[in-house]
Amino acid sequence: MVGWKAGKAAGIGVLILAVFIAVLAAFLVAPFIQQLLTPQAVQQIPAAPAPQQPAQPQPAGYAPAGFVFGQIQDIDTAAALASAKIDVIDPSSNRLLETMTADSNGKFTSANVYEPGRALILHVYSTGYYDREFTVTVPSTYTLVSNSYYYPLGVFQLKRRVAADNLNFKIQDPTGTTLASADGDTPQAAGFGTYTATSKSFNLMFLISVIGTTSQPVAFGQPVPYVTPQLAKEQLRPVLWIAFNSTAINLEKLRSAGFERMENSPSNVLVVYKVLDPIETNKINTAQTMTITIPVDTSSIPSGSKIAMAAWIADLQRPADAAIGVRITSLTAYGPYSGYGVTEPLGQGYVAPASAVFTSTTGYMRVLITVA
Repeated sequence: MVGWKAGKAAGIGVLILAVFIAVLAAFLVAPFIQQLLTPQAVQQIPAAPAPQQPAQPQPAGYAPAGFVFGQIQDIDTAAALASAKIDVIDPSSNRLLETMTADSNGKFTSANVYEPGRALILHVYSTGYYDREFTVTVPSTYTLVSNSYYYPLGVFQLKRRVAADNLNFKIQDPTGTTLASADGDTPQAAGFGTYTATSKSFNLMFLISVIGTTSQPVAFGQPVPYVTPQLAKEQLRPVLWIAFNSTAINLEKLRSAGFERMENSPSNVLVVYKVLDPIETNKINTAQTMTITIPVDTSSIPSGSKIAMAAWIADLQRPADAAIGVRITSLTAYGPYSGYGVTEPLGQGYVAPASAVFTSTTGYMRVLITVA
């Protein structure tokens, strides 16, 4: 009995010890289980910083806006043209951007700055020279001076106009005999040159002579850029007008020589005109002569009749105006032009005769023809 009781007590002790150990283990493990079962906050990963844009390198050869420069010269002698003017014009708007003045060495520098690659029109003029226009593009090559960029435009050359006294006009008969003469600013003296024709159809000759020197070649009639009062751009050219006080002169013969009939002629007067090419000298040929043929056909005119012929010639004329009998007597600058190097024509433009009766002062030059 005693042994059973002792064994029973031992079993109870073991049970109590096992329970104690289990409770103790649960007490010790519970916080870890709670931590595992409790939702954990998601750890926020810092956002990566935005990538920095690297500075864009300038393309090779890049240069900013800068000043433009160049030189104005005589085309034959390369002499510097001091005080020449250069109008800088925007070709897209036809607007004047600035006017530069060349120094004593013919050199100019802009006051404004221009970007490489920009197109510009340069209207260049100098007193006593025919004007010219040049279309240029600002280059990418430059000279750097005190942190300023300077772009070279190059050398621009003009042709000197002949002096009035060195420009001669003549009308000659088929044999080369001079019937009438004048120069660049002095018309034929009052009166008529006379020619007695030996056939119904013949050629008179109008001669233009330009005299220069080996040291200074010259020209007459170089095309000149011109801006009209309506701001249109044209080329001024030399023009010869011929008038007969009879409409029976054969017009087709005159047309075959490059003449065209002028509109608005006085009654019973035939007027034709011809736009001429320039004539110029150089260092070798110091005198040049241009000959314009005037074919005169009087087949429809009775023998012994007297036919008067008058002539006018001038540079700096608008061909469209010449066709209607309108002349230019002086140049006025309009729009993007600040002036001109030559402002008055040499010779004289057309002046309408008062009637079919030509007087001793009609025209710049005149001839009286006796019909064969």
